[in-house]
Amino acid sequence: MSIKWAPHTRGHGQAPPLLQAIVATNIAETSLTLEGVVYVIDSCFAKQRAYNPLTGLQSVLITPISRASSAQRAGRAGRVRPGHAFRLCTEAGWEALPAATVPEMQRCDLAGAVLQLKALGIGNIMRFEWLAPPPPETMIRALESLHALGALGLDAKLTAPLGNHMAAMPLDPFLSKMLLEGCSRGCVQEMLTIVAMLSVESIWAPGNKVEVDEAKARFGVAEGDLPSFLNIWKAWLARVRDKRWSYKNYVSHRSMLRAADIRFQLESHLKRAGLDWRSTALGPGAQGDAASGLLTVRKACAAGLFMQAARLTEELVLDKADARDAGASVYRLVRSGGGEAAAAKLRIHHSSVLFRCRPSWVCFYGAEQNNTGWYEMRDIAVIEPDWLTELAPHMYAMVHAHRH
Repeated sequence: MSIKWAPHTRGHGQAPPLLQAIVATNIAETSLTLEGVVYVIDSCFAKQRAYNPLTGLQSVLITPISRASSAQRAGRAGRVRPGHAFRLCTEAGWEALPAATVPEMQRCDLAGAVLQLKALGIGNIMRFEWLAPPPPETMIRALESLHALGALGLDAKLTAPLGNHMAAMPLDPFLSKMLLEGCSRGCVQEMLTIVAMLSVESIWAPGNKVEVDEAKARFGVAEGDLPSFLNIWKAWLARVRDKRWSYKNYVSHRSMLRAADIRFQLESHLKRAGLDWRSTALGPGAQGDAASGLLTVRKACAAGLFMQAARLTEELVLDKADARDAGASVYRLVRSGGGEAAAAKLRIHHSSVLFRCRPSWVCFYGAEQNNTGWYEMRDIAVIEPDWLTELAPHMYAMVHAHRH
């Protein structure tokens, strides 16, 4: 949960003459020392990301920590005077914890890292000497993803110019493809905004659920979260980046400022690379009407996210009473190929502007599995199934067979 900066820094100041409790995530294991901490209560759990190369999706699960992490947590106490650490587990349970945390390199998507290694001239990625060798399945998935995006050719080398441009961008490969597609489709200004807003934390600020939903309804469009970003961006600029406007509309002003910085950097990169950075599908001087412009933007989004396409099924989430609620709708990956991917059930996350809708076909930028076992899709765009065969015929030749 995002909170104001002041409470974050309060723990670093001089402690008042009374007991003070500091609630911290596992980042406190390696962060600055907090003066005066005497007691540490360790839950022995942490939220941890894990990538599944078989589904192409990641999980954020509450999992037991390692003994090394537990020792780090205990080290927060007693820096300036004797202290105590209380672990909320039995001694046998603590002994059963793994000795060390699994390195992130072994539990994350490596498409971006592999793309950079290819740009450095590393030929055989499978023989590269990693500090923490990742699973072969993750490496294979990264190569498959980059090939599908057009960044790598059949010889596993960077393609020209697409692969070279993608490797030069400080972005996730999927976002790089979206932005470059905006250059070629004449909607780069819109894609700069969408990609920048996807590169920051949630643009929605926490608050009263009813009021936040009302704010989303003011900016949301039926085409999904990604097109809705354009409305938020336009309104924010129209108010001259007013912090009071952000607060009133439950928009994270900090995230918007960060997105503005990223957008400027990406636009500057396109200029230096000699790529189109001016074209617009919805702004002044756009060719065509708003409907055709929005269609162009959605296709550009799908060009980078076609591997994360999902379709609505007739299944219902059993713990939801109202079948009209999007939370009761089950989606399946279009490109499943059987196995774990086919078994993965997805639903729309409650933070999406589409939560109360039931679009038949969508693509998404993020989907995380929670402790209930469901993958919840975020940052969604509504698509047409025909686009998948148009954008990736090598992957979706049979997509028409699934069309409702």
